Amino acid sequence: MLPVINKKHLIRLSILIFLASCQSVNEAGDIINTTEKNLNPIGIKNLEINTEIEDWTNNQRIRTIDEVNSLDFDSISTDSTDIYINQFFYFNGVSIKAIGFTKDRSDTVAFYYKSPTTEFMANGETCPIENAELIEKGGLHTYRGLKYKEQHIGIATYLQCDGSTFKKGVYFNGNKIGTWKTLNVQTKEITEKDFGNSQLLDELLLLTRGLG
Repeated sequence: MLPVINKKHLIRLSILIFLASCQSVNEAGDIINTTEKNLNPIGIKNLEINTEIEDWTNNQRIRTIDEVNSLDFDSISTDSTDIYINQFFYFNGVSIKAIGFTKDRSDTVAFYYKSPTTEFMANGETCPIENAELIEKGGLHTYRGLKYKEQHIGIATYLQCDGSTFKKGVYFNGNKIGTWKTLNVQTKEITEKDFGNSQLLDELLLLTRGLG
């Protein structure tokens, strides 16, 4: 008689198989947790916007990713296009984690971690390494950010996949506010663009202190 495998063990087995299939992605270095958590993926030091808001954004991203990774997923689903595979991880029937891969699974190009308790989402995009031709098709970038109740909030960063520019600024209620800075990585020249509503920075600071 064949042994009976309960649903929980079957789900864990599925996750182990999935993680094994992602080993090449981990080895490529573009989906390890430290990279996902890092708001500044290439360690640029001279593009400060607001240290308090940046620290808060970083801390919320780390908490959200750690919380989601501590949970046992109920189920996993997959959908795909001609270029990408998207894997969704569910907890209590709600998707709280997703990872987007290239079709050959050699590159991770997008992810999100959504807390089931706080409504924060740590999300990002990553430049493909093995499938570099996709950069030419889509003008992709490495992005790191945070959402609250489905709206962008706090510091966000964008690094063009060709390494040409690195951009950083603040979102509040899904909108860019205050001064955003763009660094030319080669020349080190920094340009600024003012999106206005700078007074909202004080409101955001008060809100972030309340949100913890």
